[in-house]
This record gives sequence, structure tokens and C-alpha cells, in this order.
Amino acid sequence: MTDQYPKIGLALGSGSARGWAHIGVIKMLKRLGVRIDCVAGCSIGALVGAIYACDTLDLFEQWVLKLNKREMAKLIDVSFSGGGVISGSKLMTFFKDFGLEKNIEELPLTFSSVATDLSTGREIWLSKGSLELAIRSSMSLPGLFTPQHYKDCWLVDGGLVNPVPITLCRAMGADVVIAVNLNHDLLRVPPSTTEHPGFFSVLSGQFDKMIKKIMGISDGPGYYDVLTRSIKIMQDRITRARAAGDPADLTLVPQLGNIMLYDFHKAKEAIYEGENCVLREKSNILQLVGLE
Repeated sequence: MTDQYPKIGLALGSGSARGWAHIGVIKMLKRLGVRIDCVAGCSIGALVGAIYACDTLDLFEQWVLKLNKREMAKLIDVSFSGGGVISGSKLMTFFKDFGLEKNIEELPLTFSSVATDLSTGREIWLSKGSLELAIRSSMSLPGLFTPQHYKDCWLVDGGLVNPVPITLCRAMGADVVIAVNLNHDLLRVPPSTTEHPGFFSVLSGQFDKMIKKIMGISDGPGYYDVLTRSIKIMQDRITRARAAGDPADLTLVPQLGNIMLYDFHKAKEAIYEGENCVLREKSNILQLVGLE
């Protein structure tokens, strides 16, 4: 490698359980010899990107491969404070085992996450200070997680404004941006019919029953169906619009049609497809980063 080697940035998009594919993407890029200099992440992309930056991705992968409904249930703390049904405190405490107690400035590579100011709708870039806060803010899915307080505002999921943070990655100094869009096919995917639904699916089903009983409603889409479907539509449109204005140098699109947003138990499939989507673009990637 020479001094002319471009600075490579990775923009990891939102997508809940589909985000386990980011693990496979990063593993395969490293295997091909691609040096990742900076990572910008949104929601689950922020979590995986931060753990990679902490150099604990292998340990994290071992955990997600063993993840099941029981393990998920242990990490969920239901909140009755308003603004969301999960506080996220248990999750963030657990994730500290993977290095998230650090400040962003301590990381060996440049990292940033994106969140949304709930009051103004403004896009917030979190590039310094508490890594835990940067991840928790970016993952605060409206209706599920309570908003995260930051300075004088409340932050929610970055996917509301920038689901695949290409612009942030460029602002971090990347010469070449490789983006990962997890949701390009979500609107064409039918509801999950898995025999072993994820914990969030079970939780949402129980919540829907309670709401329908209170409201005297017998049919129609449930609360969670409406919420998740609406977010899918919004993020799909935003991703397309932003990519048209500032496209990545290369966008990876894992084929995750059989993995819904809350299928966290399907990590093996997601990671495998993350690796495969890199291999499908191997020649283009190597040429782009100057390795071919």
C-alpha cells in the first residue's frame, strides 16, 4: 500500500435484525484486505459499527449466533414512563461488555452515528463523547424505545432522517464510501410466518391484543404492524432520495427477503448473506479501493 491509498468509509444502514448482515460484510471486507478507515452507522448499523471499532466484533458475533427469545427477554426492560415501551437500559449495560463504555475519541478508527432531534426533525451527528449515548440515541426506534436525552433535546432513531448515512461518511473524510442498504426489498416482503417468532414479535402481539381489547376492535392491522410498516415505507423513500442526491461509490444490497425486522434469531443467515453480498461485488470493491 502507498500514500495514495484512499481513505475507505463504511456507511452501515438501519434495519433492526437485518443488521446482523453488517457483521458478515465487515468480516469479508477484512478478508479481502480492505482497510476500513471510518464507519458511519444508523441504528443497528451504529451498534455493529461501534463494536467493530472497539475490536470486539468476533466476540459479539459469537453472542448473536446464540441469541434466542429467552436471551432477548432477559435484556428487555419494559418502561411505563411514556415515549416508548422499552427503556433500553439493560441492553446498553450488557453491550458495555463489548467496549461501549468508551468515548468515541478513544476508538482506533473514526466513528460517528446519526440520530434525529425529535423536536426539530434535524439530523444529529454524534462524533465525540460517550459511545454508549451515540448508539442508544441512534437506535431509539419511535414507539419501541424511549427517546434519549442529549444536551437540550430528545433524540430518536437516525433512520427517520438518514437510514444509510453516506453524507456523514463523506463528512468524516472518506474518499471512497461503501454503503450497506439492508431494506431495499422490505416493502415486497410478506409478514413473517416463522414457527419461532422473535421476542419482539411476541411482545408486539400481546400489546396489540391489549390495545384491541381496550378499544373494542376485532380486526385490522395491529399497533405494531402499522408502526413497522409505516417506518419501512418512510425509510425506503428517504434512502432512495438521499442516495440520488449523494450516492455511495458502491452500495451493497444483501438479499434478506426471508428476514423481517425482528427476526433477531436469524443471525446465521444474515451474517452469511452479508459475506455473500461482498463476494458478489468483489471485483468492483478491489478495483474501487486500489487493490486490483
